Amino acid sequence: DQKVQIVLDQTSFYGESGGQISDTGIILSDKGEVLIDKVIRKKGVFLHCGIVKKGEIGVKQLVETRVNNLNRAKAESNHTATHLLQSALKIIVNESVSQRGSLVAFNKLRFDFNSAEPVSSSQIAQIEILINKWIMENHSIHVKNMTKNQALKEGALAMFGEKYGDIVRVVDVPGVSMELCGGTHVQTTSEVGSFKI
Repeated sequence: DQKVQIVLDQTSFYGESGGQISDTGIILSDKGEVLIDKVIRKKGVFLHCGIVKKGEIGVKQLVETRVNNLNRAKAESNHTATHLLQSALKIIVNESVSQRGSLVAFNKLRFDFNSAEPVSSSQIAQIEILINKWIMENHSIHVKNMTKNQALKEGALAMFGEKYGDIVRVVDVPGVSMELCGGTHVQTTSEVGSFKI
């Protein structure tokens, strides 16, 4: 039951970033087992935070990482839904709407955005209908790396105030949404299931 923090030379865990919470799971060795409840990413280093369930894990020891796939799937679904939500807001509320922050968790999402006026209950209903239509259409999601200039030229949205390198990761739902994003996502919109504000 000791609390520990583990740094690995490589990992399958997603570290908390860009509004998306980290993966959870287990790190195993032939001598121990650690339940991971949070992964922090700082300057390319992933700090796996957890509790020792049995044995011990030491320096230079070979380990196996097992991500909780159910939680990962929920985060992927909610993260893709934030991209669909931003596109729907731009269509139904105002093209000038842009993201100002977000939370992508296993059980919910929160999307912060600017708007000149409140979103009406009628607009909320229209947003839900449009997003659920996109979900039912089962759009494929394409993830690719490209130069920042090329991504912006192709119409990808970048979050205001974020710092991006020369090469960026683009998450594209063709004809619906294209954003610079480092988070995890479903492979098709139908995996989101349904959307409700």
